[in-house]
Amino acid sequence: MNNRKNNISLLLLLSSLTISSCSNEWKVSVEDSAIIESESYVDPYVDEDDSENENLDISYREDRIFKEFATPLNSIREELLPVITSKAQKSLIELENGLALRNYYYRLDIYKDETDKYSLKIENISREINIDDERFDMMFVNTKPIKIYIKNYDEPITSGYDSIVKTDYGIKASATIETINGSILEVNDLYYFPVGNERGVFNVRKTIKVIEANENDSGFAIEYAFKNPGINTTEWFVPNNVFKFSNQESSSFRETYLGIPMIMQRDVFTGCTLALGRYKPVVNYVNDSFASFEMNNKDKEIAISYPSYEANRRFHPLEKDKLEVFDLTIKAAITSSYEEASSSFYNSFFNMINPRVVNSNMDDIFKIINDDYKAFLDKSDNICLPDKIKLTNSKDEFEAKYSGYIASQIKAAYEMILYGIKYDDPDSLRNGINIIDLFANDDEFFFDSGICYTNYDSTSDSYIAYPSYLKLMVEEMEGLLDAYSLLLSHGFIKENWFNAISKFTKFLLDNQNEDGSYYGCYNYEGNKYEIGDNGISNEDMNVAYSTNATIFPVRLLGKMYEITNEESYLNAINKAGSFIYDNIYKKGYYSGGEVTLGDKADSTAGEYAMYAYDTLYILSNDDKWIDCLKQAAAFTMSSMITYSYPMKESTIISAYPLYAGYTDGLNFNGSNLASADNHLSSLYYELFRLYIISGDKNYLKQAEFVQQNSKSTMNYDNSLGYAYKSFAADSATIATFNYTGDNASYYSLMSSVYNADAIAKMYTNFGDSDVIINKAKTLAVLKDRLQEIGLGTKNQNTYKNTAIRIIKNESAY
Repeated sequence: MNNRKNNISLLLLLSSLTISSCSNEWKVSVEDSAIIESESYVDPYVDEDDSENENLDISYREDRIFKEFATPLNSIREELLPVITSKAQKSLIELENGLALRNYYYRLDIYKDETDKYSLKIENISREINIDDERFDMMFVNTKPIKIYIKNYDEPITSGYDSIVKTDYGIKASATIETINGSILEVNDLYYFPVGNERGVFNVRKTIKVIEANENDSGFAIEYAFKNPGINTTEWFVPNNVFKFSNQESSSFRETYLGIPMIMQRDVFTGCTLALGRYKPVVNYVNDSFASFEMNNKDKEIAISYPSYEANRRFHPLEKDKLEVFDLTIKAAITSSYEEASSSFYNSFFNMINPRVVNSNMDDIFKIINDDYKAFLDKSDNICLPDKIKLTNSKDEFEAKYSGYIASQIKAAYEMILYGIKYDDPDSLRNGINIIDLFANDDEFFFDSGICYTNYDSTSDSYIAYPSYLKLMVEEMEGLLDAYSLLLSHGFIKENWFNAISKFTKFLLDNQNEDGSYYGCYNYEGNKYEIGDNGISNEDMNVAYSTNATIFPVRLLGKMYEITNEESYLNAINKAGSFIYDNIYKKGYYSGGEVTLGDKADSTAGEYAMYAYDTLYILSNDDKWIDCLKQAAAFTMSSMITYSYPMKESTIISAYPLYAGYTDGLNFNGSNLASADNHLSSLYYELFRLYIISGDKNYLKQAEFVQQNSKSTMNYDNSLGYAYKSFAADSATIATFNYTGDNASYYSLMSSVYNADAIAKMYTNFGDSDVIINKAKTLAVLKDRLQEIGLGTKNQNTYKNTAIRIIKNESAY
């Protein structure tokens, strides 16, 4: 046990070292940008038994560095591809008319067809499909694996391979293509297995070299596609864009609009599922080094184009000796449902990308944020924190806006209270309590219906007429409840806070629809909001009336049930759960979390869906909610950018870290949107809970990625040059490689709130802020702890200090 303590102490010491980005030299060479498959693959999540890990290691975490971003290598490096070592699960098979790669129950055949060329098909060789029909053994086909577009010609050149040969790594398929004008291109596609143990997966290193170039041919582009030979309805998963069904005949998606570069289609009748993705992509706007994914409902075809094909197709220069190389991944499976397919395929592609983990320290970040909370309050006589601050490198230039969401104030106050208790800081504790008292003690905050205001201008000490969105009210009240239960666990009872929470939750109990649902927005009288109610007539608000909002109050109701043990809360939760399962879960997406977007699919709604499913599982112990949790996790994480790409030069100072490709860890603000920020930083606590609930280490890996990388655009080590270390930019457009947006020049209070929220909950529930330190505990121990804490209101960690006594004495007078 002493050794274990020493190892944990060493880990804490390593992770708390100051990161000096500017002093580290990182020379981006051609080799740095290469995919070298023969290098050892480090996965800290695969040990693995259920015993205590004696050797915690975070050496794989990378210091944040700011240098020119890499461009693709465009070198074939055939000799470095991994040699096939497994003869049972992964093997090379000789066919009567070709060759095949087998990966567990799935086989990729390259076979000679009736045209005397080689085509592709993917087969299921396990007979997993419960249909006695050989047609369903052939899952997907690619009869023309070579498809090349020549600039200024509408029709592509298509062909099968001329020849195939066995190699140590797999199969080399080749062809020579000649254009109408006499240009000659040599195609060599290298089929190999990716590193790791993902089943049904095959990689292709596509290589195209220009042997002869005619002056009339100026550019070429590549497309690679598979088609479902069936006639059934197709379901789609295009991360952050399409979830389950699409009424579009065909669509194209640039990979920089996707959280993870992949696209999946599924046959609803057979369960045959296929995805194409980019394998460890090096994405850059230079030389159009980025791809797009094509969704074709009409032809049931799934494709990848390189360079990108969106409104217009891009082309590589067709010049003699020009070589283009890029790796892609094919994954096939028989899946039982869209929900299972989207979660399992997301996890597979996350593992294959194996994104870097950036070295940031959660304890330091929690302190930095709270130190700055105090500094911001000291900047004015205002009792509330500024909602936005102009990003600057001078503390004297303090341009702040004090009008915004009340939820931000209350949740920040909760974090200040925890900081004050944990670090025995009466000032932080007092500041947090004062902010919450401002609202909880104010009769005007609530209407008789139980509805509360959601926006406040502290400079004029006035509430702002704004639609009372359910999500915003829940966020306020749950922050208040977290603060209440934290003080309660330390013997400090704030009865007026609990009365305020109860007033709102009584509204929830009294106004739940008969089918268990809730509306997205209410008027001050407690009825479903209509534009114009209460004198609010912003026609551009696109108000969400949808009952998709039913996901939002579930965890709050669950926490109230834990505190009060009143059956009325449990009944409301169960009714809401039934509605969500039947009417929301099976749609494949969640919406209305970003309230100004209306009822649009967005990751905030997905995060709240995870909270709802977690609550329903903890209170029922019904495993069906674990499946729901996994599906919601894939939906939500699909907006999280898991790979890097750089921005073009911008006049906005917050673009700086993105010149070096620190997009990984940001998340898109909504489905189909190009703007991103780091508001999903709060997700890592819930992903860690999902790891404990499911025992699936994929979620531990994702939790660490979110925990660490979501801080990459924050000034935590002062290397970004902002006036305050907690500063990070609000949302900015990034998917176009052009860093733009009015909010990109501002720090948002909500950014700090989200960054600190998961850290706070890790402290109160698990003790340590870093999921990898908690990994030292056995899964059995973590499961026991989860039972103790429930949804987070029970058996919280407590801290001995004098700050509580000081503030309690002050409040007695």
